[in-house]
Amino acid sequence: MTTDIDSSGPASPAEPAAVLTPPADDPLGNEIAELCAHINAATYRLLSLLRRYDEEGLWEGCRSCAHWLSWRTGISLGPAREKMRVARCLPSLPLISGALAKGELSYSKVRALTRVATADNEAELLTFARHGTTAHVERLVRGWRRLEAADAGEEARAARRGLSLYLTDEGDYQIRGRLGPEVGALLRKALEATEDRLYREERAAGTEHRTTATQRRADICIQAATPFGGLNLRELRPGFPLLGSRQVVNLDINASGGLPTRS
Repeated sequence: MTTDIDSSGPASPAEPAAVLTPPADDPLGNEIAELCAHINAATYRLLSLLRRYDEEGLWEGCRSCAHWLSWRTGISLGPAREKMRVARCLPSLPLISGALAKGELSYSKVRALTRVATADNEAELLTFARHGTTAHVERLVRGWRRLEAADAGEEARAARRGLSLYLTDEGDYQIRGRLGPEVGALLRKALEATEDRLYREERAAGTEHRTTATQRRADICIQAATPFGGLNLRELRPGFPLLGSRQVVNLDINASGGLPTRS
């Protein structure tokens, strides 16, 4: 038996997905669904214990409770952090907590709901989550957050700005940041303009096939040596593969777009 499900999903809590009735002659499917409900309830118990472990500071000796959870149970740090986030949110959301504790709601749905749920709106969100798929819930949450961001104003948007640098397992560094729309657009324009200039220089030298656009943008950031007093990183690491013979480029973004040509 096949059942068609509208993958486009509803646009708001007032338009929940159609309720599908499980067939009566599906004992194996019923057993799977029942086991999943038990897993959901056990997940609630796990999150409750994690919150208690965190509040009592029993993870001391590790960088955080999420790091302890990753070390002790073997899950990745990202999912561990998400579990701790959800665990801290649940006490203020009794309806969603109760649904998870009874196995009526999956952890995936709860994880999405806790990004936007409050004591005032959790009943409405819970009704939607009971009748929609996880994909529907996540789509709703994304739209909800966009509306909240639009209403937050410039002050709240400025408070969300940030830039982080992570050391990966391979020994590389990964940059992750968040900028306001105006600054982000200006940075993008500057990077694209400077990358285009570097491409034209490489094309004139017949070496444009050696690098991609993303690598050239990485070159720009690598050469942003202002903290080093304008020292060319090639002098610190001879034969650096991306820099070649280029000089230092400082990331001073100007209103005309593009980065300084050379310093």
